[in-house]
Amino acid sequence: MKTITKWATVLAAVLWCTLALAQNLFVSAGGNAIYEFTPDGTRSIFATGFIPQGLAFDSEGHLFAAGDSSIYRFAADGTRSTFASGLNSPRDLAFNRAGNLFVTTPVGVIYRLTPAGARTSFGIAGGFDFTGLAFDAEGNLFVADYNGSKIYKVTPSGAHSIFAMDLDPRGLAFDRAGNLFAADHIAGIIYEYAPDGSRRTFASGIPNIFGLAFDGRGNLFAHLPPACTAPRLSFSRFPPTHHRPSPVPAAARPSAARQPRSVCWFPIRTAMP
Repeated sequence: MKTITKWATVLAAVLWCTLALAQNLFVSAGGNAIYEFTPDGTRSIFATGFIPQGLAFDSEGHLFAAGDSSIYRFAADGTRSTFASGLNSPRDLAFNRAGNLFVTTPVGVIYRLTPAGARTSFGIAGGFDFTGLAFDAEGNLFVADYNGSKIYKVTPSGAHSIFAMDLDPRGLAFDRAGNLFAADHIAGIIYEYAPDGSRRTFASGIPNIFGLAFDGRGNLFAHLPPACTAPRLSFSRFPPTHHRPSPVPAAARPSAARQPRSVCWFPIRTAMP
């Protein structure tokens, strides 16, 4: 059994509506706030009053956040409403193209919530500690199982199979070409998987990677947790032609925050349709 740190990242970002070139970063940092960063690194508090975990945007620009036993929905101005309640410790969030919200739990169950809030659930045999969700263009759901050292592929009908093994995944994200990126938390490697499952090393030498997210330009952002004695919000950017990380501005690494649970990129609100 792997040791799970209290402030571990539990979500790879959902990338719906991320085609705008200027994008803000939303982070749930393990405390009682969701932080918002502008592209120049300026930080503000977007929402408080609960302990947020997974984050995801729907196609209309509403931010959804898992917290405690509920899923909250935020309007662009930060107004909060309860979308679902009575869930078993919801963690990762991801929307499919039909607008259904998928939610992981720490007990191997994934909930599917319709836009109206109707709930169904399904399990993955052997799954336990899910630490990332991502959809491909065909509507298949990919699920990171940290304790099982696997990534599962779940078809729209609910049939599941093992897509990848022999890694300790903590964060998933798809690029626009349909390649799946997975952060191996223990090995310090970001792997890139082609649709046929073939794997290459995209980046290495990055210990304790947590969340992953792509922006609209194809840059991959990864959370790089600092030493436990000086927790800060810290990210690296990998351009599409990458092979070595370049740091996000220092202003995006404030010293007063805990390690993020998840990251989610979205167009700045002034650019929303």
